[in-house]
Amino acid sequence: MGEMRFQIPRPEQLPDDAFRWAYMAGLEGIPVRSVNRMSGSTLIVDRDIDESGNLFIPWRVAGRDPLVLSTASLMERDEPYLLPVEIARGTLNRLRHQIHAWRSAERELESELQASADRAMQLFIEAATTQRDIDRAAELAGEAIDLAVATLEGVMTLTAADAIERRHQRETRLPTMMAVNVGCTELTAAETQGVLAAFNSAAVPVVWRRAEPNAGEFDWQTLDAQIEWCREVGLRVCGGPILRLDKGFLPDWLYLWEDDFEQIEACVASFVEAVVTRYHGKMHAWHCAARLNTDAALALEEEDMIRLAATVIQTARHADSKTPLIVSFDQPWGEYLAREDRDLSPLHFADALVRADLGIAGLGVEINLGYSPGGTLRREMLDLSQQLDRWLYFGLPLLVMLTIPSSRRPDEQAARQAWPIDADQEVGSDEEARRYADYLERVAQMLLAKTGVHGVIWDQLHDATKHEFAHGGLFDEQHQPKAALSKLIELRRRHLV
Repeated sequence: MGEMRFQIPRPEQLPDDAFRWAYMAGLEGIPVRSVNRMSGSTLIVDRDIDESGNLFIPWRVAGRDPLVLSTASLMERDEPYLLPVEIARGTLNRLRHQIHAWRSAERELESELQASADRAMQLFIEAATTQRDIDRAAELAGEAIDLAVATLEGVMTLTAADAIERRHQRETRLPTMMAVNVGCTELTAAETQGVLAAFNSAAVPVVWRRAEPNAGEFDWQTLDAQIEWCREVGLRVCGGPILRLDKGFLPDWLYLWEDDFEQIEACVASFVEAVVTRYHGKMHAWHCAARLNTDAALALEEEDMIRLAATVIQTARHADSKTPLIVSFDQPWGEYLAREDRDLSPLHFADALVRADLGIAGLGVEINLGYSPGGTLRREMLDLSQQLDRWLYFGLPLLVMLTIPSSRRPDEQAARQAWPIDADQEVGSDEEARRYADYLERVAQMLLAKTGVHGVIWDQLHDATKHEFAHGGLFDEQHQPKAALSKLIELRRRHLV
């Protein structure tokens, strides 16, 4: 029941083990639980349902790091699909819709982009009509995919630039909060200079195991210093997240109560009250809770996670009645749902909290782009735009937390064993730096194009000390700025307060 089969005649078109990260999804884009396996050159996706759906899978695109691409909606059938042809069909379908949307807004499409779209369509037609020669069809489909992705990238660049220009017609400088997570250590002079040039705000993490190493005994030294520094240099401060349930955040003593949810809830409430009371009036926003939909250092049910989120929000609101409260969700595409037995998608988790009317002022999404496992697979800009729109449908301001790897090299300082897909594929250092800076810039522009995105947090400052994601900082292991930082400085100069 629910078995979908896809022929892959040219395995070099996909990253190694791409089948492990493939998933099926319906109209809402929410992954369906599946068991994936390879049988020779055929990918088999086995689901518990037999409904139509789209296959999403990492794909090697010429001149780019692997991107998740998708087929059009496919029904279950006995005959296997030829995967390159179906990926080309799905990519061209999205390209055609985006071109139509651009023209519907009475905008002219550059002739070069139209010519590229036409050529990609011709290649796809050739591939679709020569499927009896699967090697030739796969080759033609691969060329169509490369060209369609490049063309779609061009159209999305135009779309983002147009949206930003329309925002500037209403306000000379955009009020978007552009922040960086300043971590728990003092910034170097070079980092301070770069941060003040690129950002108008800062995120100060509240690490429970640092702030309350023993139950009831608080150490505020690190938090006091980071918050005071931000205020001295004129950066707006977003405090938190106050609660995360991963091992790097929770104090060791809390595990004594692992089987007693009521006691855990009481400890959480006590800590939240202590933090918010101490820094009352010093924050522009409180990031109350993060990753409750994914991290599970404690053996809690999803219902318990929702209760904890509600407890944090209500406690923070009682201690501070004015400062906006935000709750964020990790891996917003929910790729983990294809491999884990969970009832709630990130969107459904958020919906439950919003409907509870707890006083949430905004929602956040954490997107660690390009990392697996435990991160978000790298996406093209239309996919990113559509996912943001799903979250903006709640009608609340959106905060986006980002990390993007600058290198595929091993990183001994990274706490998470999460790596870019295709990490073993060699790419020259200059080409790697170019791809990184270019991709980061396009992501940043897309976020600025969204009026509902009120804030962006670059979630890792540097790679010099112990950090979470490999090569995710804006400064390298020597505290030197990476190429992408200059892109962010220029974006702020042109657009932001």
